[in-house]
Amino acid sequence: MMMITHILRLVLISTCLLLVVAAMEHVGLHYAPELPPALNDISFTLPREQMLGLMGSSGAGKSSIADLLKGLNAHSAGQIWVNNTPLEQLELASWRHRLGVLSQDKFLFNATIAANITFWTTEATLSPMKAAC
Repeated sequence: MMMITHILRLVLISTCLLLVVAAMEHVGLHYAPELPPALNDISFTLPREQMLGLMGSSGAGKSSIADLLKGLNAHSAGQIWVNNTPLEQLELASWRHRLGVLSQDKFLFNATIAANITFWTTEATLSPMKAAC
């Protein structure tokens, strides 16, 4: 009988619909000062119109990297760039609206289905949602 000892999970990050380049340079992340770093010295470039797949076991940092790129967590070291502009200088709501991230986990808020679908945008109306159903 084969035993599964590691479950690999995948997070996809996409700039396929964007004419931007995203990059991390020597990025670190601490969730709390007394804890060891969750991420240390992460560097990569995600060219425009490309997709990046991060794969690893649970707890490896895939979602943390995606959250850093979305600006949901503040990095504790290094720099995150979008078109040569530091992430913290961007209008984050606009950036999040344009960045595609397919997470390993599905989250639903304690709200209506419509509120869950339109979480990242204030421009959505019910008409397109009804048409999609």
